[in-house]
Amino acid sequence: LDIDQENSRLTVEVIQPEFLAAEAIEYRYHITGLEQGWTDWSANNNIIEIPYLPSGDYQIEVEAKDIFGS
Repeated sequence: LDIDQENSRLTVEVIQPEFLAAEAIEYRYHITGLEQGWTDWSANNNIIEIPYLPSGDYQIEVEAKDIFGS
């Protein structure tokens, strides 16, 4: 994905299919090249908003877990 430097705002939405308790899914993410470490687990972390993305190469890693920790 190439992003123009002047329009470098980015929003990524991640969805983990879960039919029993979708509201109980929690997410965390890490952006290699931008942030240090993983975010805390949160049901709201399925939407990743990056208001400004400097020039460079990045990788977004996302993990999801259900109410059983799987």
